[in-house]
Amino acid sequence: MIVKKKTKPRKSSKPKARRRVDWRDAIRRYFAKVPGVDAVFVNALSEAVHVYSIVEKYEDESCEQLMKQESKVEKAFPKVPFEFHTRAHQGRKPSESGPWGAELVYLR
Repeated sequence: MIVKKKTKPRKSSKPKARRRVDWRDAIRRYFAKVPGVDAVFVNALSEAVHVYSIVEKYEDESCEQLMKQESKVEKAFPKVPFEFHTRAHQGRKPSESGPWGAELVYLR
């Protein structure tokens, strides 16, 4: 005689509330792919969002990669006006190299 195991009915899981992805999350996700970027600051106090990428030194290869990621952020959020800036930290801590009053959104 073969005994069949009864399967228990699965409990319905509650759908998890997903946090809405904003442009800060997109900046973190895309700019993390560029090895030369050590930190990213944003200043959203004016009409445009100013994004400051902090790098050790300017290099053509890393700047090209950075520009591709900036383009992806702009395409993901077409209604948000962005102004992108690149700054060298010149030996200072990347976490302290952003402009005064800007928000740190990414740190390697």
